[in-house]
Amino acid sequence: MFSTQDILVLLEMSHNSLRVFIRQLMNDGYLRRISGGKEFTSRTYKLIKNTGVICPVWVEKQGKLFDVNTHKFGVRDPTYVPKVCKKIEHRPVDAADYDAGRVLQVLESEPEGLDLLRLSERSGVLGARFATALSTLVDDGIVEERGLENGVPVFRLEVCHET
Repeated sequence: MFSTQDILVLLEMSHNSLRVFIRQLMNDGYLRRISGGKEFTSRTYKLIKNTGVICPVWVEKQGKLFDVNTHKFGVRDPTYVPKVCKKIEHRPVDAADYDAGRVLQVLESEPEGLDLLRLSERSGVLGARFATALSTLVDDGIVEERGLENGVPVFRLEVCHET
C-alpha cells in the first residue's frame, strides 16, 4: 500500500500528472483505491496487478498504457488526453543495449546476486535475448557468476563495478 503523498515526496511529479497516471493504472487494473477522501494527497492505493519491475508507460500514439514486462497494451482511457508541453527527441536504442541495461538494473538492486531464472524473470528479458545480454555482460567483466544455488548459476555485479 502507498499514499499519493508518499509518491509525491519521492518523485518530482506534479499532482495533476500523478492523478492522471494513477487513474490510468486503476483503469487497467494495476491499482485499487483503499482509502482517502476528496483530497488527492490523502488517498491510499494498493497494487493488485504486479507484472514485473518496470512500471507501465503511456504510449501517446496508441493512447494506452504499455506494460513492458508483459509486452501488452492496456485498456484505452477515452477521458485521458495527454498534454505535451514540448516535443521530446527520442534517440533510438539498440535492443541489445536495452536488454543488457534491464539485466544490470535488476542486479543493481540485488547486491548478493540472483539466480539465472529469477534474473531473467525480473529483468523482463527472456530467451535468447536474455542469454545474449547476460553473456555479453559476463564477457565484458561487468557481471560475474558467483556460484551455484540449488544447481542454478547465480550472477551479480562485479565488485569493482558496484556503486
